[in-house]
Amino acid sequence: MMRKFNDLMGQRFGKLVVIERAGKDKHRNATWLCQCDCGNTVVAKGYNLTKSNGTKSCGQCKSPRDLTGMRFGRLIVIRRAGLDKTGKNSMWLCKCDCGNEKIVSRVSLCGTRCISCGCYSSERSRELIKSLHERHRDKYPKIPRLFTIWRKIRSRCFDPNNDSYGDYGGRGISICKEWGNFYEFQEWAVNSGYSRELTIDRIDVDGDYCPENCRWVTAKQQARNKRKTIYLTLHGECKSMAEWADALGISWRTLNGRRQRGWSDERILTEPIHKKLTPEAEQ
Repeated sequence: MMRKFNDLMGQRFGKLVVIERAGKDKHRNATWLCQCDCGNTVVAKGYNLTKSNGTKSCGQCKSPRDLTGMRFGRLIVIRRAGLDKTGKNSMWLCKCDCGNEKIVSRVSLCGTRCISCGCYSSERSRELIKSLHERHRDKYPKIPRLFTIWRKIRSRCFDPNNDSYGDYGGRGISICKEWGNFYEFQEWAVNSGYSRELTIDRIDVDGDYCPENCRWVTAKQQARNKRKTIYLTLHGECKSMAEWADALGISWRTLNGRRQRGWSDERILTEPIHKKLTPEAEQ
């Protein structure tokens, strides 16, 4: 028995309006030429148009819903700013209540994942830190300096705009998860010999900021523990060249000159000082 023909001419399905019949596919199913609201045309199968979860657009719409003038949190959309790198998501130029402008994807705006240029998050962080500071002021009177140290560590590791980022975060150096909380860092500092005369130092200059790799040292000690620091070994004892200079009473310049001549560590550290005789001494 022949199935009854279902004429879809002129009917609308989602964004599609049926223009004319386009024949049959290889399975003898009726197909229809449809025009999408965006202007594109597409051939769709009849049964795909009529079912509830079927074809409802051309699938290539390039004109997303206009967001101009709409508000999302602190952001007001000014105009469309093209597509993202994938070419699938529209980008929109927005102005924040604080005056800054930011380009945000439609997905982030409509999904409420972005509600400001970043000022809201910064304000919330400052408020949280201030409240924690007030709550723990009596327990830890040295919070201000410690907080500055902690903040600078995070900036060096996470902020590309920090002048030192290339030597820290840019090299993959990070801060351990527990130190993401300032008061966890403060607890460690107080229990690890912190004092105002000391600075934080990483034992392994290529390692992260974490309890196992950090200590409190003087500025002089920290200056000797850098990536450019030269280490020499004698009888199984390894020290920086500056530390050997202090221990042996030989100037750092003399030790460095020997090293540049290609001497071994043992010869650098054991060769006697050859003093030039003055004319009076030679007589």
